Amino acid sequence: MTFAIYPNEMVGLADQIWRQLESYHDTTYFVQECRDAFKEVGIKGGWARYFAGRAAPMGAASAGAVTAAFYNFSPKMVSNSIPAAWEVATPAEFLQARLVGIDRAMGRLITPWIDTKELAETADAITEAVLSADPAGKVLFGANAGLEVPSDPHLKLFHAATLIREHRGDIHNSILLNNDISGSQAHVLMVALGHGTKEDVISMRGWNESEWSSAKESLIERGLVATDSTATPLGKELRISIELQTELAAAKALSGLGTKRAEAVLGQLVSIVDQLRKSGELPDFATLREEFGGQ
Repeated sequence: MTFAIYPNEMVGLADQIWRQLESYHDTTYFVQECRDAFKEVGIKGGWARYFAGRAAPMGAASAGAVTAAFYNFSPKMVSNSIPAAWEVATPAEFLQARLVGIDRAMGRLITPWIDTKELAETADAITEAVLSADPAGKVLFGANAGLEVPSDPHLKLFHAATLIREHRGDIHNSILLNNDISGSQAHVLMVALGHGTKEDVISMRGWNESEWSSAKESLIERGLVATDSTATPLGKELRISIELQTELAAAKALSGLGTKRAEAVLGQLVSIVDQLRKSGELPDFATLREEFGGQ
């Protein structure tokens, strides 16, 4: 996704740190140890694991609350997993499974870094910065910020990565809402810009053909999408504006680092995450962000 327009150095650094942390966080969705940890508490399906693990910081939330917080999934897709997941295990048990999986996975995938000063310093710096961010209006970030911070550096870094991605996601969703772009419309607009396909989005986010058509028609009426399903100049301009607004607001979560410390943190993160990516067990970052919005 090539929307980045950085008005200052700190915004660019914050965006690069987020990109590294996304890979660290994504381990919880794709690596076998994480899948196994959720199976041990009774959840086997991938989407059930996703919804239960990501929503657990909010407690035993209703399907409506999870749909509202996640923003870009169809209500039907959410209701396939929530609230049934809370009958299998408690949110606290899912949170524990999340950490158990990450503990096992990182112990295997980034073994050379586990007990290093670099990992500990990176985790401490990012955690300190992000926990100073304002939680107002940021439901998933606020819920995760209220959790106990793990003491082990590799788990603390996962917690920090989760905070950063949910902080950014909450902000992005509020900006979409402020621009009168619904969850389904956001996907139609992204596909119109050439990122992903309608079939992928319908499969990954649960919207049906009728809902897709309705979202498309509303964007055509606003002059954001053309009748051939491509984005108009106005649609492109709006999406660039939404991304820039997101980057500016999201950078505040790491502003406390300052540019010099942020540069040092980024350098350490790149080395740690490179080790993780060499495993080949994580999907490509760009593919996930462009096709599915990263939420």
